[in-house]
Amino acid sequence: MVLYGERLNDCLLQLAAWDIDAADLLIVGGTSLLVHPACGFVDRFINNRQQNPNLKLVIINLQETEYDRQADLVIYDKLGNVFQEL
Repeated sequence: MVLYGERLNDCLLQLAAWDIDAADLLIVGGTSLLVHPACGFVDRFINNRQQNPNLKLVIINLQETEYDRQADLVIYDKLGNVFQEL
């Protein structure tokens, strides 16, 4: 969880970027994807798909996001409801 205006540790951001680069599935949940770093990580993953179209993006959120059209699966629900069904 990141609060508005909160600065994140640069080392953690770099580790997250490396994990994004290694991922073949990215599940993003509970965010409007309007604020960095969340939307930056999704942008990075989408850019990676240009070289590997087999990468899959899933978005779980109550409202639409600007990334929904680029996702392979979009679920409009609360995270707790979705994960309870898994």
